[in-house]
Amino acid sequence: MKTLPLLLLSFALWCVALPPRAVQAQETVSFELFYDSLDPYGEWVEVDDYGYCWRPYAAMDDPMWRPYSDGSWAHTDGGWTWVSNEDFGWATYHYGRWARVIGMGWVWVPGYEWAPAWVSWRDTPDREYVGWAPLPPEARFEISIGFNTWVDDYYDIGPSCYNFVRYRDFGEPRLRTVIMPYERNVTIINNSVNITHISYRDSIVNNVYIGGPQYGFVRERSAREVREMKLRRRDDFDFERMRRDPKEYGRGINHREGDNFLVAAPNIRRFRDDERREPAKVKERVTDRRIDRGWDGVKDPAVAQRIRERMRQDGDRTRPQVMPEKVVGGRERDGRIGANDDRDQKGRDNRDGRDMNREDRRTGPGALPGGGRDERLTPGGASQADIARRLEEEKKLREQRGGTAMDDRERKRNNDEDGRVGRPGGAPPDMADRREKERRDAIESEQRRRAMEGEDAAKKKEMAERERVDQERGEKMKMDAQREKERQAAMESKKRDDAERMQRDREEKMRGDSQRDKERQAAMESKKRDDAVRMQREREGGEQAAKERMEGERRKAMESRAREQNEAQERMRNVEREKQQRAGKEMQDRQRAAAEGAQRREAENGQRKAMEDARRRSDDSQREAAERSRRAAEEGRRQQLQSQQRRAEESRPQPQIQRREDNPPAGGREGGKRGHDKDDDKEKEKGRK
Repeated sequence: MKTLPLLLLSFALWCVALPPRAVQAQETVSFELFYDSLDPYGEWVEVDDYGYCWRPYAAMDDPMWRPYSDGSWAHTDGGWTWVSNEDFGWATYHYGRWARVIGMGWVWVPGYEWAPAWVSWRDTPDREYVGWAPLPPEARFEISIGFNTWVDDYYDIGPSCYNFVRYRDFGEPRLRTVIMPYERNVTIINNSVNITHISYRDSIVNNVYIGGPQYGFVRERSAREVREMKLRRRDDFDFERMRRDPKEYGRGINHREGDNFLVAAPNIRRFRDDERREPAKVKERVTDRRIDRGWDGVKDPAVAQRIRERMRQDGDRTRPQVMPEKVVGGRERDGRIGANDDRDQKGRDNRDGRDMNREDRRTGPGALPGGGRDERLTPGGASQADIARRLEEEKKLREQRGGTAMDDRERKRNNDEDGRVGRPGGAPPDMADRREKERRDAIESEQRRRAMEGEDAAKKKEMAERERVDQERGEKMKMDAQREKERQAAMESKKRDDAERMQRDREEKMRGDSQRDKERQAAMESKKRDDAVRMQREREGGEQAAKERMEGERRKAMESRAREQNEAQERMRNVEREKQQRAGKEMQDRQRAAAEGAQRREAENGQRKAMEDARRRSDDSQREAAERSRRAAEEGRRQQLQSQQRRAEESRPQPQIQRREDNPPAGGREGGKRGHDKDDDKEKEKGRK
């Protein structure tokens, strides 16, 4: 029972050391949310050391596309917040980092930590331009350090990664239309300073504050109003609906509502054993990772060296003693997760049912796309390895002095509790585990206390540094104002000299113009007189010419009328002649037609007679041929009949043959011949008809 006060004390210290957000119950969703909700707007690729990255279709369709360009900035209680016009912007501009891979373009490396924006800020001392660039995947947020003016130098963010606009255009709802040409980035960044300030701050969404240009100055210089709003986390975020229908549900999920800006900022947890640890489809795998840091537009090495020196000077103003480690994110043991590292969750201490993943990421070195914790310095200045090593040394020292792992007071207390005073074995194993757990709790409480002290010290140092920076900027502004006054005085003197010179030039010009006007007036008068004389002469000559022209026209008219009368008479005579000629011609044509008709009839009659004679002759020749053929046939038949008769007579007795000769049949050979002659006469008569 004596351990109960220690447990209560440890629990109280742990609760006090917890950040305010750790005790707020917030929705935690799986990393699969990114795989499913971003799939309609791009493709997933695997890049060496970065793991699974997402490449938007917009970057593939438009080579000039840049992250943090299609949208606007809003000033909230969380600092400068990016308001994206792209449907995928709720995730890619608030989680993770961006990198430009050579041969692939801009890719988004997913992460676990939400922020209003992850960018670096710069502006020019004359307050003409302001710009921002996405932080690279190596930039890992630590609450005790944050990000400051050293980010460009430490993470090597080059000029072409920046988007610069004029301060008067900063409030535009679509900044991509007013971003300066990227060819001018080298000139602008060479005359600019880094003003990045990203830090941990309580009582805001996710406790990440994005500092940059001064809001009051932006509000005065911007042509459009830049409203100040409050960040509010959406409590109605539907994880399953976002996975099912990302296009419909994701459109406008971050939006303004009065003076509030509602954002979808769910806590992203690492993978469980039953969840998909890779995208459904990986378009491409890049094993040779080459990153474009944004220096491709600087052709002159001397200019690049000058810009790097300026970035180093910007970083020296706020560079901490211990810089954060550049983490790209390790791979899981099976090599499948890449930048989305899913460390082994077994053995994590889940106190009171709370999910300690986010606490581990925030109270330790922070989280970045790589995920997972490493043995890094705690905000108090000592790492967990150092603390464990010191505890081990203290344990060995106690063992050397007391001969056991516990001192006499602890051994006596344990033996009293167990009712075994003086037992050599000491406390039972479960009591030793309990005491070991109490000791770990005390160590963690001490770590949190040191973290809070380190954070307070860092905040004080940061405030002092900001005051120093503001003072330097104020002195610089005073010097700039003095130089501006001197420049204004020089400009006024130059204006006066220019005005006097212009006055003299104007007077000389007026005198020359007056003399030229007089000469021009005299020339015009002389020209008027000459024109009047010439016009008088032309008028007199014109009148005489008009008279002559009228007389000539009268003669021409009379001649024309006479010629027309003669032509009319000639036409009448020609008409009469033509009539007579036509009548005679018609008479001749009739006579000729009659003669030709008579000749044609005679010719036709002659032809008809000739044709009839020819036909008659042809018929006669045909009939004669037919008659000859008939006679030849009859003669053949007659001869055949005679031969038959002779053979018959020879074969028959003689009396019978005599009788037949004496009594020939009626209508014998002569009768048949006469019949045939009559038929031939009838055929001839018919042919003639």
